[in-house]
Amino acid sequence: MTSKDKKRLIISYKHLSEELQNKFNLCYSEGYSNFIQKITKPDGSQIFVVPFETEDTSYMVKVDVKIDERISDEEFDKDLFTSDDDEETTVSTEEEGGENKKRIVLMHGDYSSVDRADESSE
Repeated sequence: MTSKDKKRLIISYKHLSEELQNKFNLCYSEGYSNFIQKITKPDGSQIFVVPFETEDTSYMVKVDVKIDERISDEEFDKDLFTSDDDEETTVSTEEEGGENKKRIVLMHGDYSSVDRADESSE
């Protein structure tokens, strides 16, 4: 049966039969977080689905997704895709006595050419 001939359904995971739930779990045995798709319904609300195929049906299985609404999608994209090359973070740790401080500077970039000889002395 070709994919054009298959039934196409959107169904909640909890409404799948036990047999289909087992097949779904086998198909996504290592998790489905990388396969989640966001669909906007005609009324403007959004649902999250995961594609699932059987011999005769192409399912979009609705899954519950918990979204952190503290930042907007635009802010998330900005944080994710902006360059951090110019930024650096300084972390200080106090050793016993509080007199000696070790300063660590974390920077983004390629560290393949960094001399690691000083790591073995710690």
